[in-house]
Amino acid sequence: MTDLSLTRLLEQRKKVFYGWWIAIAGAIQDALKGGTFNEGFLFYFLPITRDLEISRAAASLPFSLAKLEGAFEGPIVGYLIDRFGPRSMVVAGGFLSGLGFVLLSFTHSYIVFLLVFVLILSVGFKAGYNHAMLASINTWFIRRKGLAMSFVSTGSAVGGLVITPLIAFVVFTMGWRTAALMSGLAIWLIVIPLALVVKRSPESMGLLPDGDRPRRSPAGTGSRSVSRATSGFEYTVRQAARTPAFWMFAMAHSFRNVGHGGIFVHLVPVLVWKGVQEEDTTFYIVFMLFTIMAMRLFMGWMGDVWSRQKVAALGVSLGIVGMGLLAFSSGRWWELTLFVFLFGTSDSVNSTANAMVGDLFGRRNFATLRGWMGLISSFLPMAAPVFTGIVFDRTGGYNIAVLAFSGSYVASALLYWNIPRPRPPSQPAQDQSLGAGETVGGTAE
Repeated sequence: MTDLSLTRLLEQRKKVFYGWWIAIAGAIQDALKGGTFNEGFLFYFLPITRDLEISRAAASLPFSLAKLEGAFEGPIVGYLIDRFGPRSMVVAGGFLSGLGFVLLSFTHSYIVFLLVFVLILSVGFKAGYNHAMLASINTWFIRRKGLAMSFVSTGSAVGGLVITPLIAFVVFTMGWRTAALMSGLAIWLIVIPLALVVKRSPESMGLLPDGDRPRRSPAGTGSRSVSRATSGFEYTVRQAARTPAFWMFAMAHSFRNVGHGGIFVHLVPVLVWKGVQEEDTTFYIVFMLFTIMAMRLFMGWMGDVWSRQKVAALGVSLGIVGMGLLAFSSGRWWELTLFVFLFGTSDSVNSTANAMVGDLFGRRNFATLRGWMGLISSFLPMAAPVFTGIVFDRTGGYNIAVLAFSGSYVASALLYWNIPRPRPPSQPAQDQSLGAGETVGGTAE
């Protein structure tokens, strides 16, 4: 090997795999989504109920309708992502989510608030952030897909740690409308330009997933790189829907989201119910977000080296313990701190579970499959926040809702644990399938 060839080889090895730049862009976008919308909106809840003079059930309704809208939007957006690539949806989602926040800042009517939140703000966030970026990550990674997806999803927690306290400060000092306006402008300035980083696939840049080098296969079979973390087959929606794995995953995701969404939307009021001052709830929210950030990375790594389905099941099981602790807590600070730790840990399985979709059904139709699974898994969770609000409005407390959501976590954990490997489709892809004894997203047991 000549000195020039050796130099080129060393330079190539030093380069960061381009998929990680997409992951970084996705994490930044998710940070803005988490900081301004997912966690940031927690601090809007009580001011909106006071400003618009509505009940807690009415304040919960936009979140439930947003889930309904997202359910029907999912298959359409998924198809568009798989058909035209993630970049266009990132641009569309960034524009709509920014516009939604700006319009909310001028809203003084509950009906207008409802329409803007559901038809513009929610549409933007569901179309152009995680849905598009995780589809891109599923294309760019196979072996390290769990870690890469977890890295993207930690952006929400990082945004919560950095941006959410700023949102809380603005809400408490200048009002929720000012916070909404600032959020919309920030999204326009950051999210849309980041779309330029997104590329359709590693193959489009002459690369392989995970940054692997082509491996020479036995004569006549060509050159390929296949990870044991994936089935090696590409499923259409129709083929996937014929497998028990498709329905078990959708229902596991549904029951997990029932428990999480039912409490998360009301998290600030729940803490206030337990005796925490409204301004002091920021500590618990930030601690929860720090937990999510750390545990998503840990669970992503564990899913890559062990079994994603078992990591997801065990993570959701911690949510059962957290719900029990909240139900019987006397409001002492250490009890509430432990609750938000367990609650945050159960939420951390989301990215690990998303990686399972690619493990089970391949790379080609990932976004479309997630969209249809989202449609199926959204009907139960959409009622959870309103149910929680009704429980409080009628009983003055949240215990009935908390105990009900403990049961949904139990169902989710059992389903995740028992998801089977689907049988090969009638027209499999060229890549080889897993060997016997291997589990979803992990090594042989």
